[in-house]
Amino acid sequence: LGVPSSASAAELKKAYRREAMKWHPDRHASEPAGARAAAEAKFKRASAAYAIATDPAARSQWERSRAQDAARRRQQADWEAHQRQGQQQGRSRAGAGTQWQQRQGSGADAEWRRRQADEWRRRQQGYHDPFRMTPEQAEHFFRTVFGQSPRHMFEQMQSQMRHG
Repeated sequence: LGVPSSASAAELKKAYRREAMKWHPDRHASEPAGARAAAEAKFKRASAAYAIATDPAARSQWERSRAQDAARRRQQADWEAHQRQGQQQGRSRAGAGTQWQQRQGSGADAEWRRRQADEWRRRQQGYHDPFRMTPEQAEHFFRTVFGQSPRHMFEQMQSQMRHG
């Protein structure tokens, strides 16, 4: 609506009426279909904004989601700055044309860094990889699937190979 978040109810109402009159579909009835659709979308957006701004519960929820989005954007910017800093330090540590520098752009190291960055982003968004296990969880899973511990199974295989 183009008003500050501290606007009074009267200011909100005035701004809404201004936007509603500007974008009302009846005022754009003679325009081409695309312009009519755009005006109608803007009218609906202004109506939704006014409804949220005047309802205390909806407004507080909107403010919380806006704060969360801002926090995510800050985290993303921090991560990207961290990545750029690491890349710059890497270039300064290794001389120009060294093998270490050549590994940075492609291959296993680059793939590992991409995976680490993706994992960091998913963790920031609350994602948990179900296949990432602690050693205890992995042993429990192995016992469940194979009926014995990995160490016991390995020892059995060794003795079979020794004794035929």
